[in-house]
Amino acid sequence: MNYEPRHSHPFTIQEAIQLDIPTITQEISRLQNSLAHLNETQRQLSAYISASATPDEDLQDAFRENEEVISAQGERIEMLKMALEHQGANLSSGHYDISPHPINDVRRAERSDSVQRAPSPPPNNEVQGSEDDSGGIYL
Repeated sequence: MNYEPRHSHPFTIQEAIQLDIPTITQEISRLQNSLAHLNETQRQLSAYISASATPDEDLQDAFRENEEVISAQGERIEMLKMALEHQGANLSSGHYDISPHPINDVRRAERSDSVQRAPSPPPNNEVQGSEDDSGGIYL
């Protein structure tokens, strides 16, 4: 499968195809959650930049950098979905459709959860990546 991404990524489409389906769907979910947070940050930055009398170059730079990250993560999700399809997953069925949790719903759930749970260990697989604090795997 040939695919030329616009952004640089820590993996190729060929490497993504080698991952197992649970790892791919977990990474898609992690990326979608990250995108939800980035989009909320962008909304807040945009409102602040628009309301500011004098332009803040640092905030404008952060906004532009976030736009690049959002684009790259969206492309990464598409690559992972292609890997799922290559492995025979039928994405049109909706079974592998992973949608992000809105940030407010996540925050509400965190506040209402009175029991502190230890993070689940990442699945045991051959993928060597670095983990983040949320237990996700940076591929």
